[in-house]
Amino acid sequence: MANSSDLKLDLLPATQGPPARLLESLDPLFWQAARFVIVGISNVTIDVLTLNLLLLSFPTSNTNLLLLYSSVAYALGAFNSYVLNKFWTFHSRRATTGNELLRFAIVNVAGILCSDCIIWLMAGILQPVAANAILWANASKGAAIMGTAMLSYLGMRLWVFAGASRTKESEKKRKHLLIAGTATGARFSVIVRAFRELFTYAWKWHREAA
Repeated sequence: MANSSDLKLDLLPATQGPPARLLESLDPLFWQAARFVIVGISNVTIDVLTLNLLLLSFPTSNTNLLLLYSSVAYALGAFNSYVLNKFWTFHSRRATTGNELLRFAIVNVAGILCSDCIIWLMAGILQPVAANAILWANASKGAAIMGTAMLSYLGMRLWVFAGASRTKESEKKRKHLLIAGTATGARFSVIVRAFRELFTYAWKWHREAA
């Protein structure tokens, strides 16, 4: 007959409390956001290096020219963003389509406009108090990067690569349900085996008593 302690352990329901379920649901989102941050750092590196290369090659204190430099730098960072976010952050394996590129372009144009607005505002504030053009240009750029980061992430996740994110989440849910179903089947098998052994024991006891 199976050991009673083993049966107790097998028959215990493998339930998870709300905190565990919350952590489980947030875990994929956390790592996706972490990958997005890493990609964002690489984008910022390309963006800032390009901006400073342009400033060093073609020095200027003109805000409009700074906006042009910033837009060129942002576009190069955007190309890097598309490749890494598509294939790494959001694990999209779908072929690149015109609609996807259009959505990505719209999100990045919105990002450029948002970035340029922030730079224009910050330049107006910092230019009179900072004599070094590179200093106030980079300070304005830093404020613009922070201001557009959330817009970029939400646009990528909820629109540009939304299908890839939903597909991956659906696969994880199916795997979770399959594992849960297997565990439920195993518990049911243990219950049936326990009842069978108890019935066999009771039948033997009845025959011996008779």
